Amino acid sequence: DALAELEGAIHQREGLMLLTGLSGTGKSSLLEELARRLMRGGKTTPIVFTNPLITFSKLVHTVHDRLFPEQQPAANIEELLAQINKELTSSRTRGWTIAILVDEAQHLPTDTLAQLGRLLKMKSGDGNVFQIILVGQPDLTARFDTRRLDHLAKLIRCKCEVTSLDDEETRSYI
Repeated sequence: DALAELEGAIHQREGLMLLTGLSGTGKSSLLEELARRLMRGGKTTPIVFTNPLITFSKLVHTVHDRLFPEQQPAANIEELLAQINKELTSSRTRGWTIAILVDEAQHLPTDTLAQLGRLLKMKSGDGNVFQIILVGQPDLTARFDTRRLDHLAKLIRCKCEVTSLDDEETRSYI
């Protein structure tokens, strides 16, 4: 099941994951349940993005503000990424995993998608610091078939697809 597979990939600190499915198959509900489970688990902080038109800079600033609200963010994106990396690889946060969950990710600007690899470069002793789960309709997968996103496609470690329930599954669900 997709929820268990994503949860396992996050705990294994695999990095980049995709969850796709047609409209109405429950992707957003699954994403919400995943965020709830991660919050209950303790060492993983989920940050959910529901605005798929977000820029990479705004995404990074939001991550910083959620993780370190008491800290003034650095002036530019390069310094901000270095600041976040330093904090997340310090001894007080060692073992802490950040899960960035993006709903409707098929609408993310190409520039934002392309730059997600910068977050995936942040490593601690036991794997990727950031776990990025992109949730969207099937055309999300096709977006990685471009030259601009080829580097990111190579980083996808887990792909899940949610399908509609068949008649028997629907009766069982009801």
